[in-house]
Amino acid sequence: MKKVVLLLALCIIGAIGCLGCGGGNSTNNANGPVTSTPNASNSLVFTVSTPHGTYTRGAAIPLTFTVTNTGTQAANFTVGACFDFAVQIKQGTQDIWTGPTGGCGGVIRNVSIGAGATQVYSVNWDQLDSAGTMVLPGAYTLVGKFTPSTLDGVLIGASLVPTFISNPISITITP
Repeated sequence: MKKVVLLLALCIIGAIGCLGCGGGNSTNNANGPVTSTPNASNSLVFTVSTPHGTYTRGAAIPLTFTVTNTGTQAANFTVGACFDFAVQIKQGTQDIWTGPTGGCGGVIRNVSIGAGATQVYSVNWDQLDSAGTMVLPGAYTLVGKFTPSTLDGVLIGASLVPTFISNPISITITP
């Protein structure tokens, strides 16, 4: 009888621990870190993450986008004058914000990600939309994008650009 009760208790604890589990393209432990499942394009792997799944309205939201080179040779990029990454935030199908913004210096840069190395990009979202208005409470979807002009000397065409993105993650903003 004690074994049955113990087994039942373990099953209940396991079921409670899995509430909120079940598919999707991100991991979220209660209000712990939210990280997208990796998205690979050739030897590059992309993820986007944030420390929490829920934020209070008006709180800064730190976002991290990573590009990992799983190949055996360095991946060499030319990036434009502004940024070589972006985080896009949507609510439903509506574009809310893409950043970082500003900071364009007019200098084209070369970026190299060594074999087995990871390039980490960070930006804080202040919960303002592209027009500068505080967003409303609700659910938001985030995607990280890598935006170089060339890869190993070859111009990146429109066919490759859509593959240089992370899988999405979801966050919630509360009142």
